[in-house]
Amino acid sequence: MNRKQKNAEVDQSHRSEDDPYETSQQLYVNSWGDGHAAHFASQRCYDWMGSFVKDRKLVLEIGIGTGAGTLALCKNGSRVVSIDHNPRFFPRASELLISSGIPVVEERRAILRRDQSDELHLDYQPVKSRIPEAGVLLLDADAAYDRKFFEWICCQKGFDAVVCWNIGSHIAEVRSHDSEQAFRMIVQGAAFAIAHRCLSPGGVLHIVDRAIAVTETTKRSVRDAFVSNHRRNLIEFTVDQDTQYLTYESPPPESGIKMTPADSSKTINRDTGFAFVSFLCRRI
Repeated sequence: MNRKQKNAEVDQSHRSEDDPYETSQQLYVNSWGDGHAAHFASQRCYDWMGSFVKDRKLVLEIGIGTGAGTLALCKNGSRVVSIDHNPRFFPRASELLISSGIPVVEERRAILRRDQSDELHLDYQPVKSRIPEAGVLLLDADAAYDRKFFEWICCQKGFDAVVCWNIGSHIAEVRSHDSEQAFRMIVQGAAFAIAHRCLSPGGVLHIVDRAIAVTETTKRSVRDAFVSNHRRNLIEFTVDQDTQYLTYESPPPESGIKMTPADSSKTINRDTGFAFVSFLCRRI
């Protein structure tokens, strides 16, 4: 997939009813939702992530997944605009949120097309929704490659936090980048660009990534690696010196998804000690 050609003119008559890209999206929804997401929710990992952005009235969440992280934000009393480039997560997320008494508005914007050369294109329509006075807006949007969303979010006011937690994606998306780690770096970089434009004074960008063998002794080096990777993005931000992390039990092998840590190209297995690491970035 050529991500640089998302908005190119395409032959709209050449369209598969069961596109492999959409199949890949759904497989990821099933595997992540029934495996890792449920596992992390049972260990209250999302509540831990949400604890860093308490008392934030309006939050932009990059990557909704099953809605477990969104629910943690709503429990904090936040209104949430949550975006995901995989709208097949929306039914599951909506069900979770609505069953918890949280109103939800959905907007789907991407039109998937293949041209005569079988090149994939995602054409994003302008955002039509307004930010609701309560609850959650689920928005079909791509943080890294969706210019119309970026223009829309830059015009919005009053965001107190942007969160980008534990980013992942389906195999067809990851294959369009060098690696899963490269994909996460691109999305995190986009989160910095968005946060720079939409955060109110005093706002924060909160990134949670995964790492291996994090201890009180090594957490400084993990923070240093994050700062080094995002040196250009951190011109307008500072990162909290006291890096926080949460070790957790490895998800079961049958979860169906292999997770790659930010600091290693090796796939984590159940014998590896690993953790979520919090990077709280404050506007200068």
